[in-house]
Amino acid sequence: MTPDETIRWEVPGTLASKNLSYFQMPPAWIGPTPNATELANPKKGLDIVVCDRTFSVGVRICAHRDGVFQFDFRGWPEGCPIDIPSYTAERNKPVPPHITALQAKAAQHRHKCAVVMNAHLACMSTALSKVQRHGVWIRQVITPSSYFTTDWVNGVRQLRGVVATYDPVLAYVAANVGFQQDICKERTRVPIHIETVKYSFDLLESILTSPLADLLLMTQLLYVAAVNYAQHDFPTALTLAWTVCEKLLRIRWDAYIEEKSYASTGTDQRTKLINSDRRKTLAGLDYTASVMSEVLALAGKLNHETYLRLTKARRGRNGWLHDFTPISDRTAAECVQTAQTFLQEASGVELLISLSHSSRL
Repeated sequence: MTPDETIRWEVPGTLASKNLSYFQMPPAWIGPTPNATELANPKKGLDIVVCDRTFSVGVRICAHRDGVFQFDFRGWPEGCPIDIPSYTAERNKPVPPHITALQAKAAQHRHKCAVVMNAHLACMSTALSKVQRHGVWIRQVITPSSYFTTDWVNGVRQLRGVVATYDPVLAYVAANVGFQQDICKERTRVPIHIETVKYSFDLLESILTSPLADLLLMTQLLYVAAVNYAQHDFPTALTLAWTVCEKLLRIRWDAYIEEKSYASTGTDQRTKLINSDRRKTLAGLDYTASVMSEVLALAGKLNHETYLRLTKARRGRNGWLHDFTPISDRTAAECVQTAQTFLQEASGVELLISLSHSSRL
């Protein structure tokens, strides 16, 4: 090979998964608990779809009897699968821009899909609390490295993309062991009613279609905060919940500034009080969460109880970030609960994500 020769090679394309799935934990039956005959042959009847919903934004979810939730994002423009075509690479030259652009878009879409799946976990926790009056521990967080795909081959369900060595939950799914191992021990599997699943779908629909900006992302943050609380990571739980509180506080502040932008000076007459420069100042760094909450509380735009809870959460968060001041489980729990209440006030969506942790030392 001469120095003038260019080394080239073909890089194969990749096809994005057409659906993404997670396994409900702790293990659950969706619908009626199987009888002894069904358990003797778990491949027939225990992996069927027992409840499904196509949402107005284009997302479709299928709930399987054995606790697998399958998501189809092909109809959702914000998270639809993005295929990466093959291309010819050259030594010492960057990847073609159109390929890197597609790769970045695919990563963004996969992240948004994971956000939806985590939001549904939050909805399932809420539904269990509201419909069945039942709280279950929550541990799993869906990421682009932890979900799997579901396919049917000759009528047999196949779970693909499960890396059993990385995660004990995925190991359970990958093994697909005899269901009797879950049933022989009393209360091992949580029975989830079809009505509960439908409630979770209704709740997710309201989140996906809400006019409140970033409600979907805030729902995920609250769910992940609750997971960190369950893992005794109280500082992270509080920090994530406070992030939601501050976002909601900013939304309420912006609405208040908009309300005060004009003053009535007579019949059908209004005077502009806040010009662009003043608005920029009011949205600047001088107006911290502390200042915003004080002004909103004095103006009657923030009830006193919420103000007190936000103040306590903010001080706890600042103490941890600046001085590593320990966060108690009670302080973290109160912040998560405050964020859920504040979120309901802003959006009308009520979340009751289970908050619990073990007493193991």
